[in-house]
Amino acid sequence: MTRILYDTDLIGDDLLTIIAAAGLKDVRVEGITGFGRRIPAVERAEIAALLCHALGLRGVPTAGGADRPLLNPPRKGCEACDGPITSFRQRMRERAGREASGDILPDPRGAVPLIVETIRNNPGEITLLGTGPFTNLAQAVLQAPDIAEKVKEVVIMGGTAWTPGNTSVVSESNVFTDPHAAAVLFERFPAVTMVGLDVTLKTLVDESVLASLEMKDGGSARRLVLEMVQGIIRACCEVQLARRGTRAMPLHDPLSLLVAWDPSLVKLLPCDIRVELSGTHTCGMTVCTALSRSEAGARSHRVAVEVDSRRAVDTFVSCLKNVFDAVD
Repeated sequence: MTRILYDTDLIGDDLLTIIAAAGLKDVRVEGITGFGRRIPAVERAEIAALLCHALGLRGVPTAGGADRPLLNPPRKGCEACDGPITSFRQRMRERAGREASGDILPDPRGAVPLIVETIRNNPGEITLLGTGPFTNLAQAVLQAPDIAEKVKEVVIMGGTAWTPGNTSVVSESNVFTDPHAAAVLFERFPAVTMVGLDVTLKTLVDESVLASLEMKDGGSARRLVLEMVQGIIRACCEVQLARRGTRAMPLHDPLSLLVAWDPSLVKLLPCDIRVELSGTHTCGMTVCTALSRSEAGARSHRVAVEVDSRRAVDTFVSCLKNVFDAVD
């Protein structure tokens, strides 16, 4: 059983990651913590709670965390998926209100206590999955250094080793948004697995996948989830058409989940990883130095450098089908 504690900013394909987790065998989501972009983190956590409610994931705590990076000014991030996410939120609020359910309220403890307590209460069992700016994770390990040795593993979507960045020439968005938090992550946690642009940009889904996602029950909560999925995938494909000339969505965040579940999807290279914090043109760069066999050890960070993209995409689509074939 892979037990996931998921920290993210909940602005796009990270919502697809939660849905994919619900369709994966032997994966259990132990909690979801949010970083605030454009709206407060606690409202992001509410979106996650509504999604868990719609998916039938009962008892999954969600909590809001930081609303800005440790030191840098806040960044808006991609707004392409705001429309389908906002629509889902409004419609699920109405539905959940009618059902008078108490499991749609974010955990009052907040993100950092939820992270720390979950790891301390389950030593050696929790996989930390991070796919947004890593501010909450950095604050957690700074406040409770012991969790670095009690977590089972840390898998992130972030950074890039040898592929150009998607925010600056050399930096990936999650790291660029809060490079100081990313630096803390690599300094404090042993053996972080970095699933970055080197592999996510090779793992593409286009709109043809939407034809395979169908539901018979038009009035169910999962119907609202499906409509959000359709909107997110279409919006992300539009963004990539404008940016890269290809109408296909990279599986940025979902791929990190799949790697946490099945590392054989990628080739992992042991590396020393440092984050550039002061360069005028290179701030947020993940400087990855490959380690020899004699240098590498169990506590070495690992960078995904190759991916079985076909198998990853097939697994992702299969997860979505599992969710939408289920009965509410």
